[in-house]
Amino acid sequence: MSKTPEPLVPALRQYRSNDGSEGFIIAYDKEEAEKALARLARYADRLREDLEEYHAQYGEDCIAKKYGMGWALSLPNPMKEN
Repeated sequence: MSKTPEPLVPALRQYRSNDGSEGFIIAYDKEEAEKALARLARYADRLREDLEEYHAQYGEDCIAKKYGMGWALSLPNPMKEN
């Protein structure tokens, strides 16, 4: 069984099987999972903004670009609609 990522732990739910068998089913609460994803998206947006600000302040020779993090500036935000 794989480990649940920490941001999704509050969304974990355990349900009794409804097919008459013994045991439980583990699932994620949709609303809680969406809240966790929204929090992660806001955090990613803040990180992207911080990196853009850092890049603007220090230019082409900024440490983020030197060490291969410049790619983060071009990452699409998966939570925004195109």
